[in-house]
Amino acid sequence: MDHDRYGLDGLPINAKGVDCDPVTGEILSNEPTGSFAFEPYTIALVILSIGFLILMAFEAGLIN
Repeated sequence: MDHDRYGLDGLPINAKGVDCDPVTGEILSNEPTGSFAFEPYTIALVILSIGFLILMAFEAGLIN
């Protein structure tokens, strides 16, 4: 079996649908599985970044 042309399930890679994993042949779900972007660490990083920018603007004399 040529591994460049066939997945692990033995079917040709190009014969599978777009919603299938090209290696395993499993059907991928249409539901989003990622986590929400506003996690606690992300919120803390944004707040610290904004604070840093305000501090740098104050030290540069842009804000009096």
